[in-house]
Amino acid sequence: MTRSDSTTRDGLLDAAESLFAEHGFASASVRAITESAGANVAAVNYHFGSKLELIKAVLERRVGPLNAERLRRLDLCETRVDATLEDVVAAFVEPALAMVRNEEDRTSLARLLGNVFSQAGAELRPVLLDLFGPLIERFVVALERFLPGLAPRQIYWRFHFMVGATSFTVGLGNIAQAYSDGACDPSDADHLERELVRFVAEGFRHGARAPGDAS
Repeated sequence: MTRSDSTTRDGLLDAAESLFAEHGFASASVRAITESAGANVAAVNYHFGSKLELIKAVLERRVGPLNAERLRRLDLCETRVDATLEDVVAAFVEPALAMVRNEEDRTSLARLLGNVFSQAGAELRPVLLDLFGPLIERFVVALERFLPGLAPRQIYWRFHFMVGATSFTVGLGNIAQAYSDGACDPSDADHLERELVRFVAEGFRHGARAPGDAS
């Protein structure tokens, strides 16, 4: 790929991400994306093949590194004999919080992911399963170690709730700051991470036996 081709491809990804975040996938047309990127309509087919493949490339660029870091941290947890449920939860939660320290990234990523999950119809569902399916299975297996007595259905639901709590915190932490009159400060990253990990871990733990308890 030439430098010109690479520049055009990156420009299309940047424009698509911005328009998908602002308008959603259905409303952001290929023509609007190419006009924003200063490219022609044929460039999308040349670089990606279709609008759906462009959506997939946008999500892989944003979510791929995030999920890789989550799995790296989970791998570390699984090598430790003293790992806790909180460590596994932190492996999922903290990379998302770390990825969006500044307001611009937080808003853009939150809107993009919000549109992903709210518009996950039949066309997008296979893309999401490719992106998140292996990650979810790895985490569910790790969580089962610490949650004896819980049915798989309970763990999957609670994982789903963890995703929601994390996404909401990433995108709308400033609302908590407003209604708490400043007591909840999303820029206090260490406190925010501790509170979210503690909250999610207690939700997972409810109704489970203590690991090693055969009663």
